[in-house]
Amino acid sequence: MKKILLLILVMLCGGTPAPAGEPAPSIEGALEVTIGKGRSIVAPPGSATAGSRWIEHSISYKNTSKASVWIVGYAETYPFIGIQTRAKADEPWQDYPTGYCGTGAEAFEIAPGKAHTFIRALPEKYAGQEFRVSLPFGLPGGKQKGEAVSPPVKLHAD
Repeated sequence: MKKILLLILVMLCGGTPAPAGEPAPSIEGALEVTIGKGRSIVAPPGSATAGSRWIEHSISYKNTSKASVWIVGYAETYPFIGIQTRAKADEPWQDYPTGYCGTGAEAFEIAPGKAHTFIRALPEKYAGQEFRVSLPFGLPGGKQKGEAVSPPVKLHAD
């Protein structure tokens, strides 16, 4: 178990998601990531970005395989993800920095059929651009790792 955790932590913290435009190998049918509706928010007083405008979207992932997968993060609802943006569909993807720290990170087993939803926000200056979310994961035994990538959507508030 410790070996699996270490491999996954190295995959995420040491290797992070694949560079923009080059998703890691996908393991067919293992994990599905989707981006939901967006809404405008204003960063609250006292936060590092107080008063700035953001657009947050719900993001869901589901284990669609017949075996457990492992993700790393602070919780099942706060996984370490990659975010890429691009202004136009014919432009290359650009990494958006997510700034994770490994302190408190754990590996979480996601059983077959289980789904989780979480929220992430991007600054309003990205409104109208496409973005996608990638979620690295591992399979039992640490023999395979992959990265599930959502279909791209335009960043906008409904």
